[in-house]
Amino acid sequence: MGLSKTQGGMGFRDLVCFNKALLAKQIWRLWKAPENLIAQIMKAKYYPNSTVLDAPLGNRPSFAWRSIQGASDLVKDGLVWRVGNGKSIHIWKDKWLPRPPMYTVYSPPLLFDPNATNISNAEKHFLWRACHESLPTKANLCNRKVTRDPICPVCEREAETTFHVLWQCPAAQDTWSAGCRKFQKSCFEGPFFLPVVEGMLRVCGQQEFALFAGIARRLWLRRNALIHEGDFLHPNILVQQAT
Repeated sequence: MGLSKTQGGMGFRDLVCFNKALLAKQIWRLWKAPENLIAQIMKAKYYPNSTVLDAPLGNRPSFAWRSIQGASDLVKDGLVWRVGNGKSIHIWKDKWLPRPPMYTVYSPPLLFDPNATNISNAEKHFLWRACHESLPTKANLCNRKVTRDPICPVCEREAETTFHVLWQCPAAQDTWSAGCRKFQKSCFEGPFFLPVVEGMLRVCGQQEFALFAGIARRLWLRRNALIHEGDFLHPNILVQQAT
């Protein structure tokens, strides 16, 4: 029933999403028009020393303020600073850089022991490139105007991002399912591959993480072989090669 009438539905709105969007609009008005009477009242009561985006919930908040706070994350998730003179930007926590993966200043994590002998240098270098979104996926090539087609050459359904080709693609999931149980039980959301690597480091031992690195690199090699040679290895063979 939530589909539009042109798609065969009845055109009903998702009331939860609609209500959250209206609350997010109120946050935007409080932020962009601080001279309004209601904005001055809210600021005096709930965030006298900060902005509405940084305001805490506080003690014994009203129903209206609690509702507005519930939509705060929605505004923050879609907010990117236009730098200007930069005086109002907190460089460590605000989104102000023009490029992903995080749009903020962050220190690259030490993904694994650089002296680890159970992970080859090729696999270390591959994971570094995957975490920094520097693999030549269709989506990256499309963003750089090298190609016009961002669709995954394996599943031919979605845009081929690093996260998609190495984790989300059904063909990749078939391969991870053939690996150890921790791979099968892991669940991640995109759009970037870095959280997948960090998650695996938390739950895997050294041997299991070495297997993860080997499978990830071979997924990429299998994708390249499909494009250039028309060859596509079975998931079990990939896991055996990575073991």
